[in-house]
Amino acid sequence: MKKLAKLLLVAAALTAGCASTYSSIAKNEDGSYTLTKITNGFFRIKGTVFHCTGQGQTLSCAEIDTP
Repeated sequence: MKKLAKLLLVAAALTAGCASTYSSIAKNEDGSYTLTKITNGFFRIKGTVFHCTGQGQTLSCAEIDTP
């Protein structure tokens, strides 16, 4: 019974996936943008901050902070 419970926990961890959302976008004084991305893992939540500049109709982003 304990082996089955461990197997189900491992299967849930592997199939849970990682959902990501962009929770914040702010325009800076120089015309660039700061984005915050939240990634939900199985056991933790991780946030990443990006600095983005506009190029035509797309944004070019570089990661500036992550735990």
